[in-house]
Amino acid sequence: MQDAAIVLSVMSTPAQQIDSTMQMALSSLYHEHLPDIERMRTWPLLGRRFAIVKETIGPGVDISVVDCIVTAARDIEKLGGVVDVISCPSFHLGLPAYYILAVSEASSNLARYDNIRFGAADSSRSEDFGDEVKRRILMVLLPLQRWPSRLLNTGFLQGSYALSAGHSDSYYKRAQEVRSMVEVDLTTKLKTYDALLTPAAPTPAYRANEKTEDPLAMFSGDMMTVNVNLCGLPAIVVRGGKVLVEDKLLPVGVQLIGRPFGEATLLEIAHIFELCTWNNTN
Repeated sequence: MQDAAIVLSVMSTPAQQIDSTMQMALSSLYHEHLPDIERMRTWPLLGRRFAIVKETIGPGVDISVVDCIVTAARDIEKLGGVVDVISCPSFHLGLPAYYILAVSEASSNLARYDNIRFGAADSSRSEDFGDEVKRRILMVLLPLQRWPSRLLNTGFLQGSYALSAGHSDSYYKRAQEVRSMVEVDLTTKLKTYDALLTPAAPTPAYRANEKTEDPLAMFSGDMMTVNVNLCGLPAIVVRGGKVLVEDKLLPVGVQLIGRPFGEATLLEIAHIFELCTWNNTN
């Protein structure tokens, strides 16, 4: 956590060239406020309230991952925190909304690279863009469960479909409305709780390049993390332990979602959790 805090401290330094940098009253030196284990009190999370999002430990989530989340909740309670289980009905709406917004904006932003205004004149767009960029530009915007893997691997689909005349209201505008709904749902819960607990992914970590031929499975793996991007909330992943899969121990991550501009508090909680559970999660 100390490394993450140092990196965030550098990244959050105001830039003179960027007018949109958020000017916060608190110090941006996040790593200087992390507690030392020698000075930590007996119950370092006493007075903190947490909540497990019920929709993230239900169907579609590996049971071993759920067990790690429950174990993490018990560890938090041992450190003095209070852990509840709450419902965020809009949580699973974030994934399809995110991909509609992401591929639409990617298609729009990268349209300038037409090898006329930008890009090399002696090459084509298909040569300049990588496979993942092409997928996001060319992905047909159907509901996620109807995206055939064979289509996600081809480059013959129209990426600006969601922004085209007659379809913008049906797709892009509705995705923006869903984003607002998810944001209200999560920020309302965070008025009561210091952080929300979810898995970092619905399954344990898979091997490198194991799912490159199945983009649909890779996109579905983002279901736990895309909401923080939609809502502009801080989040961090801590070690949640390891599970045995095919005779190999694979790591499981626990995601902590914090309040808007609550990075300092979130880093402190994650730092305490990491220090106090290090032997259990490694």
